[in-house]
Amino acid sequence: MKKIRFINRGGFYSNVIYSMVDPIIKHLPESSYEIITETYNDSKKAWLHNVTDDDFDVSFFSDVSQQHSLFLSHGIADKNYRNANKMKYFDFVGVSGELWKDKLINQGMDKNKILVVGYPKLDFIFQNRVKTNSSNGKINVLYAPTHNTRPENMNSTSTYPRFLNDLEFLKNDFNIKTAKHPANKENRNITLEDLNWADVVISDSGSLLYESLALDIPVVFPDYLVKNNIFKYLNNTFEEKIYKEGIGYHGNSIEEIRELIYKAYDEGLDKKTQDFIEGIFPKELRGKSGKVIADILRELVL
Repeated sequence: MKKIRFINRGGFYSNVIYSMVDPIIKHLPESSYEIITETYNDSKKAWLHNVTDDDFDVSFFSDVSQQHSLFLSHGIADKNYRNANKMKYFDFVGVSGELWKDKLINQGMDKNKILVVGYPKLDFIFQNRVKTNSSNGKINVLYAPTHNTRPENMNSTSTYPRFLNDLEFLKNDFNIKTAKHPANKENRNITLEDLNWADVVISDSGSLLYESLALDIPVVFPDYLVKNNIFKYLNNTFEEKIYKEGIGYHGNSIEEIRELIYKAYDEGLDKKTQDFIEGIFPKELRGKSGKVIADILRELVL
């Protein structure tokens, strides 16, 4: 019998991968899987691990140079990170929703390779959600940017750390927390519990914006910092769609951001935004993704 091997890359994504794997393995026999760490080979300029015909490898990164059985993205954002042309080493590709399936089919991927499985990272919070209410009557605002550790042309699609100065303008009116991406944290912890605290999220182009919308938390976008570069560097992505079609709340100055926080808190997600996030991550899979993936793995492997 083959063994399921979840491939962890370690480093600042280690905790992110465990947040994806843990909701899956709770539905699998302990003897059926293992978690292994791949390493970077300097001479080959590639991430590598021992590959055997006896194992079913599940990877969370697209930049691989060996055959893997299943791809599950470590994040739910687009960023052209997992387009069809980057999936050549995978037998199957797991996606969070039908919009992703349609995109990959339109890019030429065989529809039989695509599995709609949701996004297991949020299973725990959907299953155990208890909203933390403000103790002082102010709106709880979570600033949750994507990381700024990518090549230079990607730095400009993150508002971090540029937006930190603007946050000072908001602190008298709102309760403010900053939830940096694990790549920008010393402890590498992921952001989950802060989503129970947040009434409104300020974000830019990373997974937290999608996670927030899936949890029915409205998102405000500082267009004045990133919109032009989203169009420049992230064309044909769901992030471009968000900024082009005005999904969520979009401000062109910090003064507008302030007013939009009140508006977002009062009005929540509009129909256009609800329809969008339903296509990215449908309600029927929220809180159930780990079991869905485990059932698929049982069918394919065990």
